Amino acid sequence: MTTSDYYKFKEALGFSESGGNYNKDYGNYWGKYQFGEARRKDIESILGLKHLTRSEFTPEMQEKFFEAHVKDLENKIISSGLDKYIGSKVAGKSNNLTTRINLFGLIAGAHLGGFNGLKRALETNFVYDPADTLGTHISDYVAKFSWLMEKKITDFWKLRQLLYSFWE
Repeated sequence: MTTSDYYKFKEALGFSESGGNYNKDYGNYWGKYQFGEARRKDIESILGLKHLTRSEFTPEMQEKFFEAHVKDLENKIISSGLDKYIGSKVAGKSNNLTTRINLFGLIAGAHLGGFNGLKRALETNFVYDPADTLGTHISDYVAKFSWLMEKKITDFWKLRQLLYSFWE
């Protein structure tokens, strides 16, 4: 994962989750990347931190969490053999986008549905494909971010415009 790809993915996921707003909360989902309580606890453990309050979940802390989150998911995907799905086709259930899976799509799918949710979705060829409270399915995130990361977009504003097209 190159630095520029990581940055593009980070910004795209943050924009998709919260419009890039570090202060955006949806119930127990906090910040730019909308980390839920269980995942925050996982990452606190990875980083050797105690339970953080919302006021301690600063933009700087959210970026540290995101970096640990991506590294953890990438390691889990590779160590469990889910990287064998890279190159397979996926069709988003709600966004009707069909593309080939890449690592970014797998990480995004695990971000949305948890690692075990992603694993089950892949193993069932997305017969198991739950949606979050906004109606976004694991397959939608796998397809959206796999497709997006294949685009050679380096301009952040063009990237945002492309992401807006998914919401129309």
